[in-house]
Amino acid sequence: MGSLIAEINEILSHPYEGDVAAFVLSKLTPESKVVFEFLPESISEQLLLDRDPHGNVQVAKIDTEKLLILLM
Repeated sequence: MGSLIAEINEILSHPYEGDVAAFVLSKLTPESKVVFEFLPESISEQLLLDRDPHGNVQVAKIDTEKLLILLM
């Protein structure tokens, strides 16, 4: 997860047009892409949309309890 979040932060630090999910998926390493696609949609959306003022993922806002429930 740490590598995935770091990659997303790096990818989204550059300008893009169109669908953010398609843009990110096209740039992720194969390993991170597998993790991203494994995550429930609501969690992967949080990774793409909730950014801090510096453009980084707001990890504290990711609903970890919901993530664990959805993965069971």
